Amino acid sequence: MPIIKLENSQLIPDQLTRFDFQKVEEGEGLFFIEKALFNNLFRVKLSILNDFKIKTDIYDESTGEIYPLHLFENSTQPFIHQLKQEYEEFLQKIVKNCFEKRIFKSQLAMDLEHYVCEKYHVYLEFLWSKFPETAIWRCPDSKKWFGALLVVPAQKIGINEDKKIKILDLHLSPQKIKELIDYKTYFPAYHMNKLHWITINIFDIYHLKLAQ
Repeated sequence: MPIIKLENSQLIPDQLTRFDFQKVEEGEGLFFIEKALFNNLFRVKLSILNDFKIKTDIYDESTGEIYPLHLFENSTQPFIHQLKQEYEEFLQKIVKNCFEKRIFKSQLAMDLEHYVCEKYHVYLEFLWSKFPETAIWRCPDSKKWFGALLVVPAQKIGINEDKKIKILDLHLSPQKIKELIDYKTYFPAYHMNKLHWITINIFDIYHLKLAQ
């Protein structure tokens, strides 16, 4: 019965109608949705709780009992791997479509998200509940990161100001990084390998040229 806390998120009510969520009349939660998995042999019930929490249960249709084996990371059973994959794809689809993050809502940040989504068909991922102001993009096949958006103290990248700023970390060629570093808009990578990554102060919108 995993419960997922969606930090800094906002429910999108119109999307609940689109995905045929139902209101909970009795029991736990506000809304719920069910979906058949693995050729109708299993069923997942996803419930939206208070405080932007999601609860999921998978049921074995032959017994009606909760089926927990998909939670074991080291299972070698092929069908469990497929079941887990279907479950995770459904969960990610609901999270991406029915909730929106309230972290990076400047016009530039939204433009960046739109550009990356349109060009590479990937979304920002918020992987760490302890660091809700950090999100990454990664390649869908290799799962390697190629970009990140963060909110950090300005001093972390060498700007002598007592404030937090939004930065963009990008994976680039070493030659391109050498050409761009100016310690005004483009900085040596924060918290990443400085040979292959660069940090951009994205407040400086007029100097953001890497998407060209």
